[in-house]
Formats: sequence, C-alpha cells, structure tokens
Amino acid sequence: MATCRELARQLSKSDPAHIGYLALLHNTEANESVMHARQGDFDKALPLAEQSVEHAQQLFDRNPGVSEYQADLAQQCILLASVRGELGLSGAEELRERARPILEELLEENPDALRFRLNLASLHNNSATHMLNRRADPETIIPRYELAKEMALNVLADDPKNGGARYLLSVVNGGLAGCYDKLGNYTAALEAVDKSLDGQNRPDLIGKFTTKRALVLAHLGRRHDSLDVLHRLDELPPLRPDAAYKAAAAWAVCAQLIQEDDELAEPEKEELTAECVSNAMTRLKQSRDGGELQSESSLEAFRSSNDFDSLRGLPVFQEFVASLELTADATQPSGDE
Repeated sequence: MATCRELARQLSKSDPAHIGYLALLHNTEANESVMHARQGDFDKALPLAEQSVEHAQQLFDRNPGVSEYQADLAQQCILLASVRGELGLSGAEELRERARPILEELLEENPDALRFRLNLASLHNNSATHMLNRRADPETIIPRYELAKEMALNVLADDPKNGGARYLLSVVNGGLAGCYDKLGNYTAALEAVDKSLDGQNRPDLIGKFTTKRALVLAHLGRRHDSLDVLHRLDELPPLRPDAAYKAAAAWAVCAQLIQEDDELAEPEKEELTAECVSNAMTRLKQSRDGGELQSESSLEAFRSSNDFDSLRGLPVFQEFVASLELTADATQPSGDE
C-alpha cells in the first residue's frame, strides 16, 4: 500500500492542479491510516491521518460545493481525532468540532443520506470513547453512546446490510459495556459486551471485546465462566495491548475470587491462584511491551485499579510496577528543558 501511496504522491507532484491525482493521494493516505489504526499501530497511523486531513481540506477548498468532499473532510477529521485520542495527544476535540458543523449541514440538506447519518453517529461515538479513555464520569458518557447507537440503528432500519452501521453498533456496545462496568452495573455491562460480539468478525475487536467479557464475568463473581473465556484466548489472533491489559485484570480478579472461596482446599487454592497470577503477569508484560501503560493517565488508572488488589503484595508484581515507574521517570522532561 505504501507503494501505491508513493506512486500517487509522484503523480500529484507532477501535476499539482490535477484534482484526480490529489484525490488518489488522499485516498491512499486515508486507507493506509485506517489499516494501521485497526492494527493498533497508531504511531504509524498518525502522520498518514494528518496528511489525509490536509489533502481532504485542499479538495474541499477547490470544490466547496461538492458534498462528497465535504463529508470526506469531516470523516478524516474524525479519524485523526480518534488516532490522536488513542495516543493521548491533544487536539482531538478541536478536530471533532471541525467535523460537526459540516456533517450537520450535510444531513440537514440530505436527511435521507445514510452516509452522513453514519458519519455523525461515528462522531458521537468518537467523542464518547475519548471521554471514556480519559476516565470521565461514565454517567456523562452514556448519553453520547446512546445517541450514536440510536443513529446507527436508524441506518440499519433503512439498510439492514450496512456494514459500517453494524461495525459502529458493535463498537458502541463495547463502549457502553465499559461504562456500565465502571459504574458497577455488571449485568448491563455483560449484556452490552455480548451484543458487541454478536456477529463480530474483525480479529482485533473480537479480542478486545472477549477480554472485556472475561473481566465483566469476573466482576460478576462468575469465576468459572471467566476462566473458561480466558483459557480460550490463545485460540484467537494475538491480542492488542489494551486487550492484553483487560485479560490481565480478569486473571487478577479471578485470583481474588479463588482466595475468597472457602470451599477450596488449601493446596488447590494455591495451585489455582498461582496459575492466575502467572497468567496475569504474562498479559501485563505483553500489554506493557505493546505500548500500554506508558502515559501518566494510564499509569494512574493502573495504580488505582481495584482489579489488581490480589497481586499488590507479591514481589513479582511490585517489581513490575517499579519498572513502570522507572520508565515513566526516564521519559519525563528534565527541569532544565
């Protein structure tokens, strides 16, 4: 795909006035950025998304009355906002506000256009997910997810086979599951995460929502069900760092549940706990090595999470936390800068 982008770049450079070459370059940048984002490689997605927005703006400026270029600019702003949000960078809200009036105007002029409805629903989902990642109050996030959900369902009512709407609905339900889980409404969280997995065929999302399901089951006290899900994770493609973190949390909660089970004999309790601790640490290291637990906000959430209480007294966990703290200190700018 990089070869296609380079060819498009050369064509556009050879004839800057040729709008078709510019559109081709923009499309290759956008598609490659989406590919990297879906793989969780947001560092690679970022420069491509930035270039895509720049070129989408140029197409819009040359043809301000063409709705396709208007919608595309808004869509690329939403994509860049998502990537910047995942990387913990500023500017995501400004990008969404840049996209919002474009989409609202397009939808007002074309109320039956499913693409514009879906793009606006995607914006609401993007905003809610950004808030969830920033640990905002779930009660303030849920209405945004519900609005995105309603709009996606409206699109599906008119076009039941719309793949974009089905994907968005799955992601929204996953976000709602995260909100309900944080609120302690684990029954609602399980219902939402099961909906997010219904008919899902994207490997990255299957891993993300499956590990979320394992954690919710553990929070419900359903240790055996959670462990059953966790033991089957190796059947899936490699987990993304955020999914590996959820798996670690689920293993740790299961360790706590085992310790609290008075019906288990002590030798069995020790054996099962050791398995959970070992798997939790393996998934934590996988998550860290993949780039999770690097921002101050993610570290703070990890430090304060009750999910890892069963591990906090263990030397192996304490050494892991100490290594995170050392890395965080090493990456902090010095006072002289």
